[in-house]
Amino acid sequence: MRFISRGCDLDGNCSNTAETEQIFVVQPKNSSEIKIYSYIQTRGSMPFLWQQKPSLKWEPKGNVHMPEKNKDVCRKHMDIMLRDDNKKVTLINLIDKKRTQKMLGDEFERTVNSLNDNRVRFVWFDFHHECRKMKYENLSRLIDIVKDDIEGMKFFEVVMKKGTNAGFTILERQTGNFRTNCMDCLDRTNVVQSVFARRLLWKALDKSNLKKVSGDI
Repeated sequence: MRFISRGCDLDGNCSNTAETEQIFVVQPKNSSEIKIYSYIQTRGSMPFLWQQKPSLKWEPKGNVHMPEKNKDVCRKHMDIMLRDDNKKVTLINLIDKKRTQKMLGDEFERTVNSLNDNRVRFVWFDFHHECRKMKYENLSRLIDIVKDDIEGMKFFEVVMKKGTNAGFTILERQTGNFRTNCMDCLDRTNVVQSVFARRLLWKALDKSNLKKVSGDI
């Protein structure tokens, strides 16, 4: 379906949407305490009304559908994204800044800006241009752009105890979400979400004092 499904419906539900949760569990030997770290990311098609019908061309032409409704549709989608504990959403747009993708990206940026919502941040990182010639190390530039968001959104952390004092204590909550997209929300999105996931795993390892520990976990 990802080859033919694009955009959003009138209720703000986007095609190709998937929420991914990364869970990291630490249980030292001979300990009744278990630490659990969780980090959630989201992917989904650009949240406005647009189409891209498949053809024999390498890059089928896209078009914006009913642009007068896009602000309302995008607003509904952001309301979905900002539910529960989410106080902020950072939109990571990975499409090209040329040809039909630029036209769609411009509409995406205009639509988000029209919301005038300081809880929503739009970041356009042209993945193919920035990482051309297999220079995937250039993804560090994206990390530099959103490093304050990474720190501010945090991750979920809970300590659970077994035995007679069984129970749990929530130490930290994730307060924001990275929402990543490319055209079909697959290849480029996979790469960038894995970079964010590794970054947060490293932070969890650091917080659990496991960076230099071996043999007792």
